[in-house]
Amino acid sequence: MNWRRLKPGYWVLIGVIVLLFIIRLMLPAIVKGYVNRKLNELPGYTGHVNDIDIHLIRGAYAIDGLVLRKKTDPPRYPFLKIKHTDLSLEWKAIFKGRLVGEVIMNEPAIHILAETADISK
Repeated sequence: MNWRRLKPGYWVLIGVIVLLFIIRLMLPAIVKGYVNRKLNELPGYTGHVNDIDIHLIRGAYAIDGLVLRKKTDPPRYPFLKIKHTDLSLEWKAIFKGRLVGEVIMNEPAIHILAETADISK
């Protein structure tokens, strides 16, 4: 097959496929940056995720190392810490106009620290 003899329409198709592939490779880093930015914008909290994987075919996200801290609490006790989270959506329900999904969390931990009362007031 001579690549130079391909019709222009095929080159456009190949270009679109390559572009979609590059976007797919960059998507997890873009989503991770967006999520980390939004977690740090929460009033009174700070947080981050270590990694996000996107599984387009099964409509799922995998989040590794989610940590959410209250700014007033000691750093050793994060408010929320989840080792791994898997979120998936059901395609059939989406096509019917419904949002149905499943969330699986591995090793979730919530730390609630009691506030010390200021009795001098």
